Amino acid sequence: MKINLGQIYVGNILLESGSQLEFLEPGKETVIHAEGSFIWRTSLLNEDKALVARGLKLIQYGEQPVFVEGDWAGTIHTARAQLILGQTVKCLYGRFLGNGVTVHQNTDVYRVDFNPIQSALEISFK
Repeated sequence: MKINLGQIYVGNILLESGSQLEFLEPGKETVIHAEGSFIWRTSLLNEDKALVARGLKLIQYGEQPVFVEGDWAGTIHTARAQLILGQTVKCLYGRFLGNGVTVHQNTDVYRVDFNPIQSALEISFK
């Protein structure tokens, strides 16, 4: 699946093992707003995970636990739910906030702040 930049609003997210995501403009702002359950077991096709992490943010509004078991690169904000990281894939990029965060053993977490690449501003004078 290919993901473009912008705001994405969804209920539940279930990305199973074997699924693949590619961000078409990595580093540019992509925000996923999720209301329901969130299970992430997908692989990222983008090689530069730190670049993806710079522009991706997940905001989860529900109270159901959030499971990240696949490739992750981005910020996760889930203030009302438990956040469980690194059960399968042991390398994560981004920043994480949850109502309790569990990081499984032998998982490497690399801090990458949410700092999207800004589009160039064009100004013309007459």
